Amino acid sequence: MKTKIIRRSITVLAALGGVAVLHAGTPTFTKITTGVIVTDKGIAGGCAWGDYNNDGHDDLFVASSQVGGQNLLYLNKGDGTFTKISTGSIVTDGGNSSACVWEDFDNDGFLDLFVTNPGGDFFARPSFLYRNNGDGTFQKIISGRIVKS
Repeated sequence: MKTKIIRRSITVLAALGGVAVLHAGTPTFTKITTGVIVTDKGIAGGCAWGDYNNDGHDDLFVASSQVGGQNLLYLNKGDGTFTKISTGSIVTDGGNSSACVWEDFDNDGFLDLFVTNPGGDFFARPSFLYRNNGDGTFQKIISGRIVKS
């Protein structure tokens, strides 16, 4: 939201003949060494940040590429900490997932999740599509072209 306001302000200033100078400075980063996101172990195929519960804080999904491993979902508590979600097919279906993306495919205002799984003779699995129920749970979509391998 702030970015849109700043861009619009610069556009208005430019249109009026004004000059806008932004100085972003050098970004700084702090290494985080505690908490479930950095202490959980596994082999990640990919990850995606998205605010699936619409609380204004981006949550994290990690697709596990480890055969037999579980995908990981972390709920952002908004205070710099995360809660690991350990129930539901969105985390228990995992294993050998290669990528993921949040998107509101049904336009209901809640981010849904698509998880890809690689093909191949031994590990062939269909991709997973999870519809966000809007209450912190997801419904796995099991039919349709998008989830066929």
